[in-house]
Amino acid sequence: MPVKTSCAAILCLLACHAAHGGDAAFDVTAPAQQSSVASTEPATTATAPAPTLPPATDDAAHAPFDPKGFSLDFRPQIWLPAVTGTVGVGNTTADVDAGFIDIVQNTDSVIGLSGRLTLDYDRFEAYTDLTWIRIGFDKFTAPSGVQFRTTMSLMISDACVAYQLIPPTRDARGQPGPKLAPYVGARIFWANTQVDGTNASFSDSASSVWAEPIFGWMWDTPFADTWRLTTSADVGGFAVNTGLTWQATAMVGLDVPFYGNPSTVSLGIRAISDDYTANDLTLDAVLWGPIIAWCLRF
Repeated sequence: MPVKTSCAAILCLLACHAAHGGDAAFDVTAPAQQSSVASTEPATTATAPAPTLPPATDDAAHAPFDPKGFSLDFRPQIWLPAVTGTVGVGNTTADVDAGFIDIVQNTDSVIGLSGRLTLDYDRFEAYTDLTWIRIGFDKFTAPSGVQFRTTMSLMISDACVAYQLIPPTRDARGQPGPKLAPYVGARIFWANTQVDGTNASFSDSASSVWAEPIFGWMWDTPFADTWRLTTSADVGGFAVNTGLTWQATAMVGLDVPFYGNPSTVSLGIRAISDDYTANDLTLDAVLWGPIIAWCLRF
């Protein structure tokens, strides 16, 4: 009986040891298998992070504006002039001192349509300016007592080249920096004047084309971040075809973007004078008045 009891106890101990050893073997190998699986998962599912790009800026948007490269400016303008001086045909002339309102009452077209096209490269600049206007004057009396009305159509065109004394620059918006430039060129006139009697049946007209050399300067400078001042003045003639011709313009402008391009809206005053008497045509007058301009830069 004791022997049977001892054998049974030994068998129980061996069974418990075997059971414990099997569990241990399972417990040891299972984590190893799990860790190997876990260690392989990231290698198959991880992806490289996407590169971060800097946000677009206005500087990048206006990168094409090279201050030393080619640029093109187009400036349409509206001019509302008054006239002071003498105009007429042959011996039928009139001393005129007509404001804008007086001219509006006596003509079907008083607004001067004007435009300027400018090509820049580095410090060099070439531009052409064209102005068309039709104005009328009424209630004049000749020395003979004949009353007449005068209508004048006038085209003025400038063609000039300039050199910038200040190195050209552009800001982040593409707007140009300060500019001081002397220029030289020619001013071309075409004029047609007609006189019609109001208390007598007569009519006469004369037309002429002439050109004058001119030289002058232009000054353009930004201020207060988005504003700029633009001025220009010239003189010419020198008895080539007239006694004297001159021009002066001063404008204050606001820089504004226009579909990704820099532009400036300006308001100011413009005056042009010429002294011409030939081919039965007399034009010795000053045309002056407010001007509105919009400059687009490309």
